[in-house]
Formats: sequence, structure tokens, C-alpha cells
Amino acid sequence: MLRAALAWTLEEAKAQATAVTILAGDLSMARELGPGLHSRAVRELAELAAEAVRLAVLSDRQAGASWAQIGAGLGISADTARRRYARLRFHWSPEGPSFGMRRTEPVRTSRNHTSGSPRPP
Repeated sequence: MLRAALAWTLEEAKAQATAVTILAGDLSMARELGPGLHSRAVRELAELAAEAVRLAVLSDRQAGASWAQIGAGLGISADTARRRYARLRFHWSPEGPSFGMRRTEPVRTSRNHTSGSPRPP
């Protein structure tokens, strides 16, 4: 299911990128649909890309990749990769994916505390 979620997210990102490209080339459509349209469209693309990265990290970990390998793939250190992604868990709705629904969530160690640092006193 994890790889299916990654594939679905990448397809959604590809569709969103196509929509952004079309909007960028059609000023009449952008005027018709309202101000801020380009920014909203790109924000949605960025959110899908971030979700794809989280799913890719989970998929790599499931396949046995080390934090050093994942960090190298992302252009960050192993420690940074571990701090940023070690607490992620995969969630999949029985109904399947729905647009805008994140499939990865950090595990909460205490109320509103999701970083890799020790829990506050």
C-alpha cells in the first residue's frame, strides 16, 4: 500500500504541475478564476511534493535503506534525515486516498511535540 500511495501522490503532483503550467500560459483564465490562483496552485503542488518525499522516505526505510542513504538522496545529512523523518508513520484510509489527505503523520511523543529532541519536562 505504501508504494501505491507514493505512485498516487506522484500522479496527483504531475496533474497539478500540468494545471500550473496551463495557468501560467493562459492569463485570461487566471483573471477569470481570481487573484492568487497561481500561488494557490503552486502551494498545492508543493504540498504534494512534500508528501511524496515523506512517502519515499518511508518506502526506502521499509526496503532497508539507512538514514545515510536516505539523507544522501535528499541532499541532507543522515542525522537531519533521521530527525526529520524517523517519527513518520503511514496511514491509509480503507476508502483509499482522497485529495488533500496526508498519508504520513509524525508520531506524537507528547502533546504538540514531534521533534527528535527529548521531551520537554
